[in-house]
Amino acid sequence: MCVGQVGSFNQRLARAYSADGGKNWSLVDQLPAVGVAPCLLQLKDGTTLLSTGRPGLTLWLAVDARAQKWQNVDLKQFHNGAAPLLDHIVADPLRAGGLQQTTGHTALIATTDNRLLLAYDRVAVDDPGDVPTSDRIFTVELTVRRTVEAERSHEPGAEPAKSKKSKRRF
Repeated sequence: MCVGQVGSFNQRLARAYSADGGKNWSLVDQLPAVGVAPCLLQLKDGTTLLSTGRPGLTLWLAVDARAQKWQNVDLKQFHNGAAPLLDHIVADPLRAGGLQQTTGHTALIATTDNRLLLAYDRVAVDDPGDVPTSDRIFTVELTVRRTVEAERSHEPGAEPAKSKKSKRRF
């Protein structure tokens, strides 16, 4: 599977499949994900992860073999809940003094079968050079655990799992 940005940052990402190492490709379809510089990673258990930036900062997960059904995690919300106020990511340039506060570039690196590092930035896109910024690169270690509920939610005809008011595990 290959995923790429087509058009501007707020358009849905495109995807195609190859079964022969890239010699031939399927027709292109669209993912629910939007953003710039998508980064794709498949774990040994078959879980597919996709990180995207601008607008926002999002991690997408799919457990089905062809990555047709995706669950998304708002990393900007997670980041802003954990980071000091000066390091918050504000995706709305009007609220950020006219600056787009992040280039939205991400990277995913598997460290073990179900653990990975996610790297992302908070580097002003529109910085004219005379405005002080708090440019940063962040990394987060994530553990992905597939659950029976996640498996069932991707079976044909399955009802979506009811949400619980607990911490989100992925």
